[in-house]
Amino acid sequence: MKRTELYWFIGTLSVVILLYLVLFGTEGFQSDATTTIAIYDTYIIVATIYVILILLVIALFCVYLFRSLRYKFKNVTANVILAITTVLLAYILMKLMPLADIINS
Repeated sequence: MKRTELYWFIGTLSVVILLYLVLFGTEGFQSDATTTIAIYDTYIIVATIYVILILLVIALFCVYLFRSLRYKFKNVTANVILAITTVLLAYILMKLMPLADIINS
């Protein structure tokens, strides 16, 4: 892995952790921490570890999409990270589809 890609990866990871710290505080880093999402009269309780994973995948996807587009897909390391995050993002969206059905009903 090139050094610049390592810096971008660690920088993105740091920004996501800081954002997570601002949103959930230090209590969000506990192993049994949960987040409650209220949609109309439905409450969805999610472990906060899943929230940080989703934020991380979305942030990495956005950063490496723009990096790959900027270098016109010539940076192999950025392309590999983009491919991995694309697969992970598709997997997360596939798992969230039942949630959309709950919200619609």
